Amino acid sequence: MLGWVTRAVQAMQEMFPLELAEPWDNVGILVESSFTEEEIGESGAILFTNDLTEKVLEEALSAGAKLIITYHPRPFGSFKRLNLSDVTQRIVLRCARAGICVYSPHTACDNASGGVNDWLAQAFSSDPQSISPVKPMKIEGNVNSTMRLEAPVVTTVPRLKPVTPSIPSLVLQDAFEAMVAGYPGAGSGRIVQLQEHISLKDAVEVNNPQTLLKYSRSHVQLLRQCQRGAKLENIKIKSVAVQAGSGGSVLLGCPADLLVMGEMSHHDALAAIAAGSSVILTEHSNSERGFLPQMVDLLQTRMQAAGYDKLQYIISTTDSDPLSVV
Repeated sequence: MLGWVTRAVQAMQEMFPLELAEPWDNVGILVESSFTEEEIGESGAILFTNDLTEKVLEEALSAGAKLIITYHPRPFGSFKRLNLSDVTQRIVLRCARAGICVYSPHTACDNASGGVNDWLAQAFSSDPQSISPVKPMKIEGNVNSTMRLEAPVVTTVPRLKPVTPSIPSLVLQDAFEAMVAGYPGAGSGRIVQLQEHISLKDAVEVNNPQTLLKYSRSHVQLLRQCQRGAKLENIKIKSVAVQAGSGGSVLLGCPADLLVMGEMSHHDALAAIAAGSSVILTEHSNSERGFLPQMVDLLQTRMQAAGYDKLQYIISTTDSDPLSVV
């Protein structure tokens, strides 16, 4: 029987295949544990977080966690030395010393079917037939979609290339199914076709509980300039496009009535509104963090089915968005 850290990493890769990550991303094992399976033991704790900060690391150390699953990769970029004066390098050194494995699914989790973007879209529709990728993916090179990973370390990962549809409308569901063998429904962003119109006010009220927000940033003032003082309840929505995190590069140009994402540049927001879309911004990590309980449930189910029943699954209580509304 594989050690539980190795099996947990495999399970994460089965749920959110690394092949689906964006080419620029840094996904998979970021810090490999130096401990043997015997040293780790048959029981232990997995800590889940959106961002791996020093406060989160303290939580992991206090809980005796030997695996941290961080949605955002840390480290992200490369470095030539490891110094305690740098916060990221300090986290890496402390994880290595404690034998903690650090794993990040990031955009593989965004793009996979059943991942973060589907979770965001489900705030507006529970019908999977009404949800499809904004930018479906196709295979770039040879990818064995039935491949089962036998080792936790992945050094090179084949990536999939987003496809911008050539036909003019994104509302034709059959034309926009993901073209990835073995990964149906994979792609960047999600577009939801609603059965009935809802108001922009209703859309804000639907979105906020999903992202665990009391408030969200809605570009209402810019919208009013275009629509001469239109009220939220009078603005009708029939299609919604969502993208976790920074979504401008994915959703800009998408012909949806409403765009929902974590953050968007000022000029992209202006362009989206000029094109007739409303925009809801939740702040970056607020569009992602609410998925963690679902990620825990998915991993725990797989691990228990495989006979690993001595593990604790902990969601960080100190992880939070660095910005708040005051």
